[in-house]
Amino acid sequence: MRNHLRVNARQNDSVLARTHHRTIPSTIAHTWTHEGLAGFYRGLGTNLVRVLPGTCVTFVVYENLAWLLKRAASRREARARAGTGI
Repeated sequence: MRNHLRVNARQNDSVLARTHHRTIPSTIAHTWTHEGLAGFYRGLGTNLVRVLPGTCVTFVVYENLAWLLKRAASRREARARAGTGI
Protein backbone atom coordinates (compact mmCIF):
# COMPACT_ATOMS: atom_id res chain seq x y z
CA MET A 1 0.00 0.00 0.00
CA ARG A 2 2.73 2.44 0.98
CA ASN A 3 4.63 1.70 -2.23
CA HIS A 4 1.48 2.24 -4.28
CA LEU A 5 1.01 5.66 -2.70
CA ARG A 6 4.61 6.59 -3.50
CA VAL A 7 4.19 5.61 -7.13
CA ASN A 8 0.96 7.59 -7.39
CA ALA A 9 2.60 10.60 -5.75
CA ARG A 10 5.45 10.50 -8.26
CA GLN A 11 3.03 10.21 -11.15
CA ASN A 12 0.96 13.11 -9.82
CA ASP A 13 4.09 15.23 -9.41
CA SER A 14 5.10 14.60 -13.01
CA VAL A 15 1.58 15.47 -14.21
CA LEU A 16 1.66 18.68 -12.18
CA ALA A 17 5.07 19.55 -13.58
CA ARG A 18 3.73 19.20 -17.12
CA THR A 19 0.47 21.09 -16.59
CA HIS A 20 1.45 23.89 -14.18
CA HIS A 21 3.86 26.65 -14.98
CA ARG A 22 6.92 26.91 -12.80
CA THR A 23 7.68 30.62 -13.24
CA ILE A 24 5.67 33.81 -13.27
CA PRO A 25 6.75 34.82 -16.80
CA SER A 26 5.68 31.44 -18.21
CA THR A 27 2.31 31.76 -16.47
CA ILE A 28 1.85 35.28 -17.86
CA ALA A 29 2.79 34.12 -21.36
CA HIS A 30 0.41 31.17 -21.17
CA THR A 31 -2.46 33.34 -19.93
CA TRP A 32 -1.85 35.96 -22.64
CA THR A 33 -1.61 33.34 -25.38
CA HIS A 34 -4.61 31.24 -24.42
CA GLU A 35 -6.99 33.74 -22.80
CA GLY A 36 -5.89 37.20 -23.88
CA LEU A 37 -6.30 40.32 -21.79
CA ALA A 38 -9.55 39.06 -20.25
CA GLY A 39 -7.65 36.16 -18.66
CA PHE A 40 -5.85 38.55 -16.33
CA TYR A 41 -9.15 39.93 -15.04
CA ARG A 42 -10.94 36.62 -14.53
CA GLY A 43 -12.54 36.51 -11.09
CA LEU A 44 -12.28 40.27 -10.56
CA GLY A 45 -16.06 40.74 -10.38
CA THR A 46 -16.48 37.95 -7.86
CA ASN A 47 -13.64 39.30 -5.76
CA LEU A 48 -15.15 42.80 -5.78
CA VAL A 49 -18.50 41.43 -4.63
CA ARG A 50 -16.66 39.72 -1.78
CA VAL A 51 -14.41 42.61 -0.71
CA LEU A 52 -16.37 45.77 -1.50
CA PRO A 53 -19.02 45.62 1.27
CA GLY A 54 -16.39 45.34 4.00
CA THR A 55 -14.34 48.10 2.43
CA CYS A 56 -17.36 50.40 2.33
CA VAL A 57 -18.14 49.74 5.99
CA THR A 58 -14.52 50.41 6.95
CA PHE A 59 -14.53 53.68 5.03
CA VAL A 60 -17.77 54.91 6.62
CA VAL A 61 -16.61 53.98 10.13
CA TYR A 62 -13.25 55.70 9.61
CA GLU A 63 -14.82 58.90 8.29
CA ASN A 64 -17.37 59.06 11.11
CA LEU A 65 -14.74 58.46 13.79
CA ALA A 66 -12.46 61.10 12.29
CA TRP A 67 -15.34 63.59 12.31
CA LEU A 68 -16.28 62.76 15.90
CA LEU A 69 -12.69 63.06 17.13
CA LYS A 70 -12.22 66.43 15.40
CA ARG A 71 -15.48 67.67 16.88
CA ALA A 72 -14.53 66.49 20.37
CA ALA A 73 -11.11 68.13 20.08
CA SER A 74 -12.57 71.45 18.97
CA ARG A 75 -15.10 71.38 21.85
CA ARG A 76 -12.31 70.59 24.31
CA GLU A 77 -10.27 73.51 22.98
CA ALA A 78 -13.30 75.83 23.20
CA ARG A 79 -13.90 74.83 26.83
CA ALA A 80 -10.23 75.33 27.65
CA ARG A 81 -10.25 78.81 26.09
CA ALA A 82 -13.45 79.74 27.90
CA GLY A 83 -12.03 78.57 31.22
CA THR A 84 -8.77 80.51 30.88
CA GLY A 85 -10.30 83.65 29.39
CA ILE A 86 -8.08 83.65 26.29
